[in-house]
Amino acid sequence: MPLYIMRHGDAQLQAASDSLRPLTKTGCEEVAAAVSRKLDELMLVDEIWVSPLVRAQQTAQIVNEKLNKPLVTQTWLHPGGSVSQVIESIQATSKTLLLVSHQPLVGILVDTLTGADPGRYRLTTSSIARIDADIYAASCGNLCWLDQNVCVAS
Repeated sequence: MPLYIMRHGDAQLQAASDSLRPLTKTGCEEVAAAVSRKLDELMLVDEIWVSPLVRAQQTAQIVNEKLNKPLVTQTWLHPGGSVSQVIESIQATSKTLLLVSHQPLVGILVDTLTGADPGRYRLTTSSIARIDADIYAASCGNLCWLDQNVCVAS
């Protein structure tokens, strides 16, 4: 079963707190472009699980303008979230998911699921990865593709 993992779009550097940083205009455009490139595959998604932070919520809203899937905010999908908690939650569902979250969590998750060396996959903003596995556990996944945003805003 496929699992899609996405990092939020480019966000403003300044806000009242890290959790309130919104996407930049470029970030919004990058998210829309990334979803358009993978739209046919992303239509397989049953649910979008998203971090509660503003930039991830905005990313998920842009994604959902094209997918029209249920959005579920998961408080544990924050940047410092527990990879083991994410994996346990994925294991507990039979749904095809798109996770919208942050570095370092998304990179560590891809590394862990695919058995890659730590730090191998560092997702740039608006990047999407597809991992396939029969069972989601450490080193049990196959990275099918990684659509990296190469025009990262500064």
